[in-house]
Amino acid sequence: MKNCLKFLSFLLIFSLSALSFGTAFAQSPQNLPSSFEYVPGELIIKFKTVSPAEEEVVNKFQLRSARKILRELDRAQKRQEKIQAFKDKGLDKLYVASTDEQKLPELLQKLKSDPEIEYAEPNFILHTSQLPNDPLFVNLWGLNNTGQSGGTTDADIDAPEAWDTPYGSSVTTGVIDTGIDYNHEDLSANMWKNSAEAVGQAGVDDDGNGFVDDIYGYDFVNNDPDPIDDHGHGTHVAGTIAAVGNNGVGVAGVNYPGKVAALKFLNASGAGTIDGAIRAIQYATVMNFKITNNSWGGGGYSQALYDAISAANNAGSLFIAAAGNAANNNDATYFYPASYDLPNIISVAATDKYDNLASFSNYGAATVDIGAPGVSIFSTVPKGACGSCDPSGYRLMSGTSMATPHVSGAAAYLWGISNSLSHLQIKDKLLTSSDPTAALTGKTLSGKRLNLGNTMPAPTPSPTPTPTPIPSPTPTPTPVPAPLKADAGADKIEFLKTSVTFSGGATGGQGPYTYSWSFGDGTTGAGQTVNKTYSKTGTFTVILTVKDAAGASAQDTTIVKVIKDIVKITSATYSTSKRQLIVKATSTSLGKATLAVKNYGTMTYIPSSSSYELVKDGVSRAPSYVIVSSTSGSQTFRTVTRI
Repeated sequence: MKNCLKFLSFLLIFSLSALSFGTAFAQSPQNLPSSFEYVPGELIIKFKTVSPAEEEVVNKFQLRSARKILRELDRAQKRQEKIQAFKDKGLDKLYVASTDEQKLPELLQKLKSDPEIEYAEPNFILHTSQLPNDPLFVNLWGLNNTGQSGGTTDADIDAPEAWDTPYGSSVTTGVIDTGIDYNHEDLSANMWKNSAEAVGQAGVDDDGNGFVDDIYGYDFVNNDPDPIDDHGHGTHVAGTIAAVGNNGVGVAGVNYPGKVAALKFLNASGAGTIDGAIRAIQYATVMNFKITNNSWGGGGYSQALYDAISAANNAGSLFIAAAGNAANNNDATYFYPASYDLPNIISVAATDKYDNLASFSNYGAATVDIGAPGVSIFSTVPKGACGSCDPSGYRLMSGTSMATPHVSGAAAYLWGISNSLSHLQIKDKLLTSSDPTAALTGKTLSGKRLNLGNTMPAPTPSPTPTPTPIPSPTPTPTPVPAPLKADAGADKIEFLKTSVTFSGGATGGQGPYTYSWSFGDGTTGAGQTVNKTYSKTGTFTVILTVKDAAGASAQDTTIVKVIKDIVKITSATYSTSKRQLIVKATSTSLGKATLAVKNYGTMTYIPSSSSYELVKDGVSRAPSYVIVSSTSGSQTFRTVTRI
C-alpha cells in the first residue's frame, strides 16, 4: 500500500480548518434565488458543442478562474465505456467558474443569452441531512425491532430474516458524503480498495481512471486521494450500510458482507457544492459502483446535477437519496437531488420505532418513494474531535440521512443475491415487496416501509423420501377449485398522454374469466389487456376486478405514477448546400412518447443514444426557430445553426 495516506490525512484536516461557505445573503443579488445558499461569486457553465481550454473561458467572459469539472475524463486511459455515459450527456463541456460576487447576476444573464452556452447556474451549496442525538441506546431497532425501548415489534426491515438467504457476489456502495473513517474497527475490513493503486506506484495513475493514488475513493473537497472523514456523518452512514458482521465488535450493517467506497465532497462543516457532487457521481459511475448513497441535499434546481445523475442512470446505477428534514411536502416544495424526476432515484423518508413517519421527515405521495428507519439510529463514527465524533466510535443520530443507508444497504444485499437484475428491477422489488404502513399511505409513492426480508427469493425445499404406498381402490374425488385471485400487475411510472398497457391475470375459480378495470381517474375499461392514456399527471390507484363463470369475484390493485415528459432540444442545424434541416432532442420518456417538429414531421427515436432526431430534406431556407412538441407540451428553440 502507498505510504502517502498518513501525510494526506493531516493535510486534509489542516486544509479544512481554513475552508468555509457563507450562508445565503440577507439580501441576495438581483436575479439570484434568495432561498438557496450558493458559493459567493461561483457559477457552473455548460457549453453546447465545444470544450474550450480553461484559460480561454477565463478570457472570454473576464472571469477570475475557470476549471473543467470533469477534467479527469481527459486524463483517463481506461474505463471508456463508463466514461461515455457522461460524454453522451455533454458533461465533458461543464466548468465551474468564479467572478466578483457583485458581477454574478449580470454575468448569469449574459451567459444565458450566449449562443455557445447551454446553461449557466449558481454553484449551490449542499448539506448533510442528519439530526444528531445523544448516544443513549445501542439497539439496532431498524434492522430487528423486538419492541425494545418501547417500540413496536417488527417495525423494522427484517434484516436477520434476509441474512438467512445465502449471499452471492459482493456489491460496493459509493458513499457520497463527508468521507469515511476507513481505519474504524467495524469498517476497515469492509472498505473497498482500488487494488491497482493499493499495490501500485505512488504518484502514478496505476489503473488509468484519471485519478492518482485513489485507494479508498477520493476527496473532492481538497482534490486529493485521502477521503478520511473529518465530520462523522459519512462514517455513520457507512456503518448502517456495511459495518462488519459476526466480528464480535460494535454493530452490523444491512449489507455486512459488502463493501463501501468513500467519495468525499462535503467538508468538515457538512457542506459541499454542486461541482463536487458531480465529480463524485462521475467517479462512482466510472468505477462501476452500482449504488450511491446520497444523504444530503439543498439548493435550487441544477441542470448540471440532473444531467450527472441521468448519466449514472444510463450506466445502470441506482442513486438513493434523502428526502429532507423540514417536515415539508416535497410534491409542493421540491428538495433536490431527491426530487429530480429520474428513474434511478429512490427518495427516502424517515420512520420511527413505532412505524410512524418521523416528525421531521419530508414526504410526498408522488415524489418520495419509500420510508425506512431514521430516528435514533446507532452506528459507527470516528473517535476523534469532529462534530459528530464520539470517543467510543459509535453514536445515535436521526434524520432522513440515517434512513437512506438502510435502503442503500438493502439494495446492495438484494443485488448480491439476485445479481442478474437491472438497477430498475432492484428498485421495483424494494418498493413493491416492502411492508404497507398506515403512516406512509398518501405520504409516499409506495405507501410502504422498507422490508429487506420480503425481497428474498423463496428457499428451495429439500426433497424428503416417502414410502411407496400400497395401492387400494379409492373413490375419485370431486375437484375443488382454488380460490379466485386477481393480478393487476406491477406498479408503473408512465408519461402523460402516452398509451399505458395494463395486462391482468387470474388464477383459481372456474374459468373463463371476465376482466374490468377502474383507472383511478374516473374512467373504466374491460378486457384482460387494455390500453389507457392519462390526460393529467398524478398517482392513480388502478383496480382490476375479475369474475369467473361461477359468479365469484376478486380484486387487485396497482399504482401508476403519470409524469410529464421533459423534452430538451439539443441542436438544430440547417445545411445550405444540402437544403437539409437536422433537429436533435432528448426526452425522459426514452422513446415512449412521440416527438414532432412543427411543420417538418415526426422525430425518430434512436435507442443507442437515447435521443430523438429529425432529418428533413428539401427545406428551401433555414427557419429562424423550431418548435418540438411532445405529449406534455412544446419547446421553442431559437438557435438554428447554419452550415
